[in-house]
Amino acid sequence: METPPVYRFDEAKHIHYLNGKRVPGVSTIAKLCEDSSTPLMYWSAKMAINCLSTHSTFKDGKLFFCYPPVRNNETGELIYRDNPYIEVNEENYKEIYNFAKKEHTREKDSAADRGTRIHDILHKYFLNEPYEVQPDIQKSFDAFEEWVEKFKVRAIYTEQTVYSLKHKYCGIYDLGSIITMPETGEERKLLVDYKSSKSVYLSYMVQSAGYKIAHEEMDGPLWDGLGILTLQPETGYPLWLDFTGHTEELEQAFLSCLQLYQSMKPVSRLRYKHKSELDKALALLKEAQNGS
Repeated sequence: METPPVYRFDEAKHIHYLNGKRVPGVSTIAKLCEDSSTPLMYWSAKMAINCLSTHSTFKDGKLFFCYPPVRNNETGELIYRDNPYIEVNEENYKEIYNFAKKEHTREKDSAADRGTRIHDILHKYFLNEPYEVQPDIQKSFDAFEEWVEKFKVRAIYTEQTVYSLKHKYCGIYDLGSIITMPETGEERKLLVDYKSSKSVYLSYMVQSAGYKIAHEEMDGPLWDGLGILTLQPETGYPLWLDFTGHTEELEQAFLSCLQLYQSMKPVSRLRYKHKSELDKALALLKEAQNGS
């Protein structure tokens, strides 16, 4: 009798294990198709500039900076400082600049937290479990309900774990569903991924194909196609993209990313082998810069 595979997910570290060995997740593989370094660099700079310009003000000829409130991750409520305004001077300006420099990290963490809470609520929604929608994600939830009503969405799976023994990767997709096309009444079985970002990136499309490949390796042909539901937090608009008819090319793109990921593993090991030399060179460079 064949021994069933053992899957384990370390939620704290977000690491997948299959039969005791660490394997990549679908999103890690799919990200290889994105060239995101340049856009992120400009976005980081923009976040820092916006932080300084939005929270700085002049009063009586003096420059003041107002530290913005932080959001409680559990309740979604904003927490304000007792005395948020401080006068900018020679002693504190570097501290303020460093605060602004990290604005992109705070925004990224905040967006990730919103995404996690939205996913959790939608999971509970389809399981008919109690949930609470915080004010900062209300528009995203409204967009979701609009989509569900329009397409008469019924859940088959929610937060479904899948893995591929053949390709050695794992993942957890958001929704396996039956949707009804409003124009024709046609029903389709679609594997759906939720996103709370402002756009749909290439990696999102490729990622959904990775889930389909793994699930159908486990259970056979299941899905008519793939879809991505982007729940835009500012507008409350449900951006729904149905990739039915394009599954084969998306699957090929994912497998190409997987091949690249696997071919880069020995390169990474080679780099690690020379880590001490690299660290020494970087230390010398830092020392030279500090001495100039």
